[in-house]
Amino acid sequence: MIRLTIALLTWCLCSAPPLAAKPVIDVAQPLVEIRSFFYGANILVFGAVACGQPDCDLIVVVKGPPVPVTVRRKERVAGIWVNGKSERFNTAPGYFALAATQPVQHILSESGRLRAGLRDTTLFKPNDPNTADAAAFRSGLIDDLNQRGLYQPYTEAVSIKEGTLFRATLEAPAEVPTGAFEIKVFTVSDGDITSETQQTLTVKKAGFEAFVSDSAKKYPYFYGGISVFLALIFGFVSANIFSRP
Repeated sequence: MIRLTIALLTWCLCSAPPLAAKPVIDVAQPLVEIRSFFYGANILVFGAVACGQPDCDLIVVVKGPPVPVTVRRKERVAGIWVNGKSERFNTAPGYFALAATQPVQHILSESGRLRAGLRDTTLFKPNDPNTADAAAFRSGLIDDLNQRGLYQPYTEAVSIKEGTLFRATLEAPAEVPTGAFEIKVFTVSDGDITSETQQTLTVKKAGFEAFVSDSAKKYPYFYGGISVFLALIFGFVSANIFSRP
């Protein structure tokens, strides 16, 4: 199926004007379902491009939906670590991954990265960017996402064959958020973006996980009561099984 799709993409691209630079892209798995024992998924983006330039480069970006998060700073008071100052990020993506043929700073100018929204200051903008500690809170948020595999600023995962067909594989961890993901492919030449193509990807819970999540949202009190009841039952059974004679 993927080979047939690539063949069709190549035919469409070859029938376009010679200078057409807009890539034609697709996703191998447009729907990712989170079920039991979900350990992550690979996002395969592929397609065809006719750059019209010998030094053309590609940038593939996968960005998840915004997940509001509050970053708190730990402060030591009287020998005890407590929560101190905090900063709120309402528009920070819950997942961000970038793949390119070369490091972005080598192929794209500073203004180009700013226009494409590929700067950390643009992706992770606090509600109050004018605070003195905004940069420190942003750095802390990025470090946390990076450790959890939810922030991948650069990987050499883009491969181009015969100067036309390309593919990029990016990894989504088990903690990937649900929702609509934005996939963009940029063609870059002479330090500037020459074209942009966009595709979508959906990540959602399915099966028992979806039932539990929907129940918790629709019937929170009933869900909480059932959870407490099951905890008491399991606790009682465990106590009787493992109790000493």
